[in-house]
Amino acid sequence: MHPLTWHPPVEASSMNTAPLSYWHRTASPFALFSRLPSSVETVVIGGGLLGTATCYWLAKAGVDVALLEREALAFGATGRNGGFVRIGPAGSYLEAKERLSAETARLFPSLRPQLHVAARWAGLMGCVSDSHPIVDVAPGLPGVFFVGGFSGHGMPFGLRLGQLLAESVTSGSLVADLWPFRLHRPSLLPWPHS
Repeated sequence: MHPLTWHPPVEASSMNTAPLSYWHRTASPFALFSRLPSSVETVVIGGGLLGTATCYWLAKAGVDVALLEREALAFGATGRNGGFVRIGPAGSYLEAKERLSAETARLFPSLRPQLHVAARWAGLMGCVSDSHPIVDVAPGLPGVFFVGGFSGHGMPFGLRLGQLLAESVTSGSLVADLWPFRLHRPSLLPWPHS
């Protein structure tokens, strides 16, 4: 493979119109590869915290791995999360900006002179009925693992879960530490159909 220098996106792509995150506006260029290999042992889809951690642990274990990302590394929730600020139901951007500025100024009076909400970003949050992620082997697809449904709590799990997924891939089965997150668990109720 030939190295390619990655530069943070200049603006949102045609696939995603979300504004660029702080990470993308401030990241330094770094080396990537310009083309996909003709074959690999393992493919990880998604260049967020979990995907990159999984790739790291797989590569460290000697697995030939490729990471596929539609937009850019950390383009989604990983690059945009600094925590959640929730003050009731969603309103208009201007209402939220005013509310967040006023509430934060009240809570942190020393920040009042320079405080302002510069941008707001929203995306889909994968939630499941018991608020725990799903980590399992895809039914009927041996060797394919899937992960999702973090219910807004993916960041604390990402690095360790990447390590456990890498162990699962190299062993060929879900490691015991991930069994509580299997698809068929008693606490996971079927989603109600309308």
